[in-house]
Amino acid sequence: MFFLLILLTACDSSMNETPELDDQDQKLSSEKVVIWWDKEYGPPHQSFAGDALKERFEGTQFEFHSFIPPTLSASGSQENLVNMLRSESGPDLIVFDSRFLTLLVDADYLAPIPDMYGLEMDSNLVSDIRTTASDLTLYALPFGRVVEGLFYNRAIFDALQVPYPKDGMTWDEVITLAEHFKNSAWEPLGIQDLAQITSQQPFVEVDPEIEHIHIKDGSWEQMVEFLLRQNKLYRPSNNNVSTFGVGNSAMVAGTLFGSEGLFRMESNMRLFNVEWDVVSYPVSNETELLPAEQMIYIGVPARSKNKDDAYRVLSYLLSRDVQADNSRKGLVSLRGDASSFAEEFGADSLLAGKSMSSFFYTNKQRASYDISFENSLLYNQPLRGIIYNTEPQFTDFVINNLTTRIRREMLEYFQQRSALIEDLKSKQ
Repeated sequence: MFFLLILLTACDSSMNETPELDDQDQKLSSEKVVIWWDKEYGPPHQSFAGDALKERFEGTQFEFHSFIPPTLSASGSQENLVNMLRSESGPDLIVFDSRFLTLLVDADYLAPIPDMYGLEMDSNLVSDIRTTASDLTLYALPFGRVVEGLFYNRAIFDALQVPYPKDGMTWDEVITLAEHFKNSAWEPLGIQDLAQITSQQPFVEVDPEIEHIHIKDGSWEQMVEFLLRQNKLYRPSNNNVSTFGVGNSAMVAGTLFGSEGLFRMESNMRLFNVEWDVVSYPVSNETELLPAEQMIYIGVPARSKNKDDAYRVLSYLLSRDVQADNSRKGLVSLRGDASSFAEEFGADSLLAGKSMSSFFYTNKQRASYDISFENSLLYNQPLRGIIYNTEPQFTDFVINNLTTRIRREMLEYFQQRSALIEDLKSKQ
């Protein structure tokens, strides 16, 4: 009975743990594993996955292919996710922004992930991911969260004796602060991803059948008012992120990673010795919501040729060692035990010595992304048209034209989306 009890206890324990790779499992059966990686929103694949995989799995080549979100304007680009999904050759793993999960699930693109791989992840988030699928099957796991903030140049604020920003500021307060620099030699305020702001003040409503796109009264007017205030601060000769990277911008609101992320300017910021720090991302004026969280997910395509190896790679990338290392580089881990190494967040990166608590500001609730945010350019390009307008006499024309454009292009996107889903389903 004693030995039987020990055996049953061991079996019960093993069934509740994510399979770990032992020293004899450092070789995969595949000579090459292909990974598609979201370069628009995700962290650099080499630093946050490639180096770790190369060291762990000797003898296997890891081939990364970057992609941009599904768009209409870049329909001819080989990096467009729409085109890559339609290609005959697919990946063994895909790392993508969470706002694309619904698309991939609707298209039956992802293979189910066995429950045991999610046992060590944040249980509430795993439950939320399940709700994306009608059958509550788990089709993706969280690789990490990209944090956002309001980055500011201390030297510029000191030069004009303007008080620094602080956590919890509203957009009205931030723009009022930026107006101190309107007539200075520096750019007052840059904004990276306008979809983040739109999540705080959503003005688009998509009907269940996606046959009509509604621009909500009130919300749209508030968004226009915000953009017009930003327009008064706009300087055509400057680029938001780049100017901050060389020390010529007072503030920029955005994220750490992605095509416009702060870390893209890391070499310039070190070269120009930019004296910067960060506070929490501004909250909306009316609802005081923070923007929707930018999650990076990882999944295994149903057509993967190396599923067994893909699951083993997925398990390793979500292991404590890799996630802790990535946390030290500035990507928030979503493991259940992440709090045990959260204090080391950003220690091995440009963030060292900065106001790290601002990235984890929890005094306000967060907004959320809905299906209309799959194509971020549907918001970014039209809304920037109002900010970048340098002909005040045409302001009303620009606003009316862009309202029509958003409704038209969003409807076109959803028609394209439906066609893509049918096409992908036919290939499964």
